[in-house]
Amino acid sequence: MASWPAQVSAGQVIETGHHNGLRDNVARKKTALEGQLFFTEGSVIFADSSGFLDEDNANVSWDSTNKRLSVAGGTLPTWRKFTIAETALTGASTTEDEALFTASQLEKILGICIKHSVAFTGGTLTAMSVSVGLASDPDFYTDAQDIFQAVGDTVKLDMNTFGSQTMASGGHAVIARFTSVGDDVVAAGAGSVDIWILTSVMP
Repeated sequence: MASWPAQVSAGQVIETGHHNGLRDNVARKKTALEGQLFFTEGSVIFADSSGFLDEDNANVSWDSTNKRLSVAGGTLPTWRKFTIAETALTGASTTEDEALFTASQLEKILGICIKHSVAFTGGTLTAMSVSVGLASDPDFYTDAQDIFQAVGDTVKLDMNTFGSQTMASGGHAVIARFTSVGDDVVAAGAGSVDIWILTSVMP
């Protein structure tokens, strides 16, 4: 049987005896093509020095769960948005904690922005506020912010306040604590607040 040429030139006639070689050549091309199309989950695809698609997950990857880019073992600063409405407040108490997220190892909180789009009112409430922190220290990141007054009157923004604070061990639950005056938090018949938290994982 004639040997199969390394490449098929334009206009070249493929002899009948080459059919096995053609099959093997197609199989090799298919394997090479699949290597260009299938990558590890979270891969950020780029062209290598030869122009082929490549990945380097040890140095850059996409965290699809937390929606952020990881670079060289750390992550670029990313805003996380949490929206909490009055329907989430169900406690017969003047305080209630709502879980936001659990900080991973070496995750740093760089800034916080709080803005309510609907004032928290209802029952005999005379005031409502929210703070962001830890269960053991609910004002750790930002103290209580008024979300009872008319919408548009307040925006709380703390930037770079906690630049030296790192969750070295990870596993710390970040919470929003709602505090009411005049009635239990569950009395709120209206209300919605957006909490943005800027985080980054240090390499």
